[in-house]
Amino acid sequence: MANYRPIAEFYDAEYADQPMLRQDVGFFLARMGERKLDILEIGCGTARAAIPIAREGHRVVGFDVDEGMLKLAAARRREAGL
Repeated sequence: MANYRPIAEFYDAEYADQPMLRQDVGFFLARMGERKLDILEIGCGTARAAIPIAREGHRVVGFDVDEGMLKLAAARRREAGL
């Protein structure tokens, strides 16, 4: 298992050029329809996807094994007012 703690704050930037990571949130939201859902994101990392999905009114619970990623995700959640 990889330990991303030393690079958690750089993780999203490191993979930002991946086409899938520029399309996944829109893909998921387009298929969720109007009904607000309860979502469990396993491997949520920095909450890159969880936050925009939650902003659309869905209840998102994120799980990750890396404490550094979760700390960054929690900080981003607070900054987003969620």
